Amino acid sequence: MSIIRWDNDGKGFIMPLKLCEKYSVFLCFRVVGRSINVALRIYPKRSKIDSYNGKIVFESLLDLNQFNTFIRALDKISSIISGDSDFSLVYELDKVISHLRWLRNYVGGGING
Repeated sequence: MSIIRWDNDGKGFIMPLKLCEKYSVFLCFRVVGRSINVALRIYPKRSKIDSYNGKIVFESLLDLNQFNTFIRALDKISSIISGDSDFSLVYELDKVISHLRWLRNYVGGGING
């Protein structure tokens, strides 16, 4: 089960994608003005893991329309795999979607956006 850790100010969160012996890979989401920053970061073993450290492998700033499209795509994936996949995978994806919706609503993207 993945652990989603929110930043202290509530404007972003990080979640593990891969944990290995020498490094960890995390996906980070953070509110930046009226947009959401999405970053894929690699952390060496035993380093401080937060939204500001780590080597950035991918980073993109999504406006609300792009972010809503991203959430809808994850929703679609969740509904497609719900009948054919392990329950834990669907549960984890749904959990991430709810956290992403909270970020969107924080930025002002509306409840149904």
